[in-house]
Amino acid sequence: MALKAALLICSLGSSAHLSFAGSLRGTVNTDARQQQPGRKLPPQSLPVPAYEKIFPGLMVVENFEKGAEGWVAECADVAEWVQVGQPGVPPPRTPGTKGMYRFTGANQPLCSSLNFVVPGANFQPGEAYHLAAWVYLPQYDCTDEITSLKCPYLKYQADGIEDGAGTLLTRIPNRWNAMSGTVVSQGGDLTILIKQLPMGTTVYIDDVWLTNCSLDNFRAYSLPKIADLRKRDVALQIGPGIAGQATITMTRHEYPFGATLASPDLDNVAGLADLFLQHFNAITDEYEQKWPQTEPQQGQFAWDGGDAIYDFAVQNDLGMRGHDIFAEGGGPDWLANLPADGSANSVQAAIWQRLNDYIERYDKHVINYDVVNEITHFNKMITLLPCKPNGEGCMCQYKPACAGMALAINTPWWTWAWAATKHVLTLRGSGNKGLYQNDYCTASFCGAPNGISNMVRLQPIVGNTGYGNQLHQGLAKGTCGFDLHMRIDESTRATPGTDWWFTEFDINDPDVLLRADGYEMGYLAGFSHPKNMGITLWGWAKETVAFDQDARPYTSLLDSLDTLQFNPAGDRVLGDDGLLQSTFKSTYTQAIPATGGTMLMNLFKGDYQVALGGCTANFKVLSDLPLQAGNLKWTCPAGAPAAATARVAKIVEPTVPVKKVMPVPPPRPDYVPYVPPPPTSGSQGTNSGGDPYDPYAAPADPYAPPADPYAAPADPYAPPADPYAPPADPYAPPPPQ
Repeated sequence: MALKAALLICSLGSSAHLSFAGSLRGTVNTDARQQQPGRKLPPQSLPVPAYEKIFPGLMVVENFEKGAEGWVAECADVAEWVQVGQPGVPPPRTPGTKGMYRFTGANQPLCSSLNFVVPGANFQPGEAYHLAAWVYLPQYDCTDEITSLKCPYLKYQADGIEDGAGTLLTRIPNRWNAMSGTVVSQGGDLTILIKQLPMGTTVYIDDVWLTNCSLDNFRAYSLPKIADLRKRDVALQIGPGIAGQATITMTRHEYPFGATLASPDLDNVAGLADLFLQHFNAITDEYEQKWPQTEPQQGQFAWDGGDAIYDFAVQNDLGMRGHDIFAEGGGPDWLANLPADGSANSVQAAIWQRLNDYIERYDKHVINYDVVNEITHFNKMITLLPCKPNGEGCMCQYKPACAGMALAINTPWWTWAWAATKHVLTLRGSGNKGLYQNDYCTASFCGAPNGISNMVRLQPIVGNTGYGNQLHQGLAKGTCGFDLHMRIDESTRATPGTDWWFTEFDINDPDVLLRADGYEMGYLAGFSHPKNMGITLWGWAKETVAFDQDARPYTSLLDSLDTLQFNPAGDRVLGDDGLLQSTFKSTYTQAIPATGGTMLMNLFKGDYQVALGGCTANFKVLSDLPLQAGNLKWTCPAGAPAAATARVAKIVEPTVPVKKVMPVPPPRPDYVPYVPPPPTSGSQGTNSGGDPYDPYAAPADPYAPPADPYAAPADPYAPPADPYAPPADPYAPPPPQ
């Protein structure tokens, strides 16, 4: 529904926020700068998803077709509705668009934004909503920088509290770019804010909408997609034999549903390995295969922990993600003591050796690699490799590291990392494996400079084939399936040939029932999108994750490692009626007469067993392969009659349509608000300070002085804090004065 109010466009000095209210009136800025006729822009060459037609519950806030009524512009030199076809106006995002909003920010800091108040009557209190908007960006700092502090982003105000909503998904100049995020209604009016529009630069804005993102709404959207994408019609022809009941049971998913483990728990927690194998078909080592752990001192290796995870994967035919070869925030400390001169004992030589050591040791059972972990947040490796135009300090200064790769001597570190990994894998015959960027703050608001657009901006430079979305989420209602789908759509559309993986998924919510909803939302989003290639749980068994996860105490699906009993969130994901054991699994039963019969089935893709007359046989239903050829091989108990052991059965393509069987969502118990116990000493961990959904974040000080609007901004090129530095010694003597 379109929401109408009066248009207010004004310049208000250094005022940072202005919301629309019914009694507020202003004047249109008649001193707007004249727009020069712009060059004719080419139409978009990529197809545009028609989100407006596929998202249920869509509420159009204002698509600027009627003059952008109700929007408040702050500190604008130009703020006006323009028609398609006027000089300088870009092609519309979708066919049939009549107009859009043109905005040129005044040259004043902390001011350029658009606001719109949505009346509370439009919302369900406590519900999450997907907020999206489109902005046509010129070429400026936002589009040129790898990680930029100068890009537009989304925020919202509810009950007087302002919170982050979303960031740009791409930052491509002279093209429409989506902003996407999640807002949570508190029952009252909700103010949408499009923030940090560029000063002195013209952008165009169109198509702003909110979509109810309740779990029920997203179930209705995603379950039919899952049925179309992840299931396949199958006919099992069974020849004459003894009459009986044939039962089809799924024994393994084709889709990678994985989780992380640490090696000490495999040895010390009774029953954990069996529990893991019951539910997961893929594994990721949490931290024991990382370089600082495998080579704590130069030339002194400690592979035992990483090898234990790898051996467990091999013994149980689990696909293992290679996590990770390198990490921008976590190379071993001794690396900093080496010269970057390309010698045999240089930083470059150590990096080249690490790449070969890891691949040689683990490649046989690795399904894809995180080549450089958290590349958009840290810069340790770049600091160690001060690559110069003449090649000094570059990887190719160490000649063995670039032999046979046709790389320039001054190839940057990031580009080298992916090119060298692909080269080494190709020499081994493994060159088609996915090579990922893996990063956090890609699916939630962590501040304006963070987001998936940084990874998209890097992709043409580094050549990754996929995006590892760590998906460490805060409170459950900050996770919206529509938002996740738009992030996957836009990032992969901007970088053709790429895909996604939910690599480190967990929900940090003290309310265990809401936690269950958050986990289900993430699984539905990942499993229902054709470009998301797998889902890996991270903090699913809280005690199994490393020390750096202590600030996320409410992610577990288990009551404890002592009992291995599921809490309500665990029941939703892993329980007998949960997602992995019921909703995403197929079973089928049919009476087969002595004359034989055909079972027509719509099955999830994976491995199956058929049981009939005391005998069993196995078959596979896979995505891209023909159905299993030849007769099934029965396994029967000793003394079974020949009519059972010799029975002919085979899998064939159906010749008639098969009734589609929709997945049945897991049960949701009646919601009872959860009251968390007070945190005990050491259980809460440290507040990250950057998580907008952190339930234990300290409240703002109402008596604190306002921020200085003229203070110098933080240096965007300052090196980040070392996440692996030891904590300060609380008993250390104070420094001398």
